[in-house]
Amino acid sequence: MLYQFAGTYKYFEASDLAPGIEARLYSPLLTYGIAKRVQFWYHMFGSTMGGLLLYEVYADMSINTIPKWSIAGGDYTGRCTLLSLYCALLSSIYLLFPSFVKEGKS
Repeated sequence: MLYQFAGTYKYFEASDLAPGIEARLYSPLLTYGIAKRVQFWYHMFGSTMGGLLLYEVYADMSINTIPKWSIAGGDYTGRCTLLSLYCALLSSIYLLFPSFVKEGKS
């Protein structure tokens, strides 16, 4: 299957970084009352990949501490993967994608 899309991409490079270093990417504000489909591609490769998570962040910037989605570096096959999630918005939120460097990397 061939996917065609327009847009930009962001990446976090974990090579040569200290274990535990975290990068954060925030979405634009998603408006209350409308179900939204969140769709993104991800790729994780290498011994330094710690994990990727997805959290809801409220308008006051407080974070829901239960991830909406997560994957650990060791759980991944190394292919580009498309993920699609539906969010029923009970309030206006941002989405936060923190990514971190694996503890104990060699």
